[in-house]
Amino acid sequence: MVLRRLDESKRLYVRRRSLRRSVYRLMWAVLIVIAAVSVLLFYFGDVVLGKQIFLWTASLVVLYTVFVLLNLGAVKGPDGEPRNSIQPANMVTAVRFFLVPPIVILLSKHYMVWALVLYCIAALTDIIDGWIARRFGQETLLGVMLDPVGDIVTTWAVFLIFLVRGIVPLWLFMLLTIRYTQFFAGVGALAVMGALPRLRATVVGKIVGVVQSLGIIIILSLAIFPGAAHGGPVRIVLHTVLGAAFVSVIVSQTVIGWKVVREGGFTARHNEGGS
Repeated sequence: MVLRRLDESKRLYVRRRSLRRSVYRLMWAVLIVIAAVSVLLFYFGDVVLGKQIFLWTASLVVLYTVFVLLNLGAVKGPDGEPRNSIQPANMVTAVRFFLVPPIVILLSKHYMVWALVLYCIAALTDIIDGWIARRFGQETLLGVMLDPVGDIVTTWAVFLIFLVRGIVPLWLFMLLTIRYTQFFAGVGALAVMGALPRLRATVVGKIVGVVQSLGIIIILSLAIFPGAAHGGPVRIVLHTVLGAAFVSVIVSQTVIGWKVVREGGFTARHNEGGS
């Protein structure tokens, strides 16, 4: 399967010049923006921050580009026909990936306000990419693959920094990790069985996605204004709600996975999207 996908990507790389060029244009456009931001940071005196953001984000951009080039066969619509270029919906999804290094770096260096701003942008891309894909018929297999992964990487990275800084308890981080480990393990197991399910967000997943995004925004806001709920019940309630949300997804994914295996309807089933 892997060799067949690589062979298809190789053929598309040679034959679909517009598709190939659109991937490179996205890469260079993002690299230019990152370089410009880094120069501004140099100018305003935080040279270390500028270097870290440029190096980590640029590295991720290059890795993303290589991944897409190796999976050009996934840049196809529901009809199975390859697209002629990377769709705007896919570009918005890519932005969510590219924002992860700056958010993590800003959080680790206590630039909480800017981290909050970038996280809000990342959360908005999760809404915008899906709307664009549905509204303008830009759904692709690549987007279906990367959208849940973008959500997972963003959320897990943010919670890891929260854990390191003592903002969230270990048990909450472990529930989140179990949730995502179960997701990848389940998808991987079904893929080995030759029955990779379609990744579609469930009602539970969508609700939890909203809850966890709001939870992160509240946590960051409390870190910016610690006096608003210093040591108070707000954090306890927030952690409890997030924990319950993560457990609900774990249960939902378990039930869905069991039904898929039991009924054998792999390709027609939905799976938790990992929002």
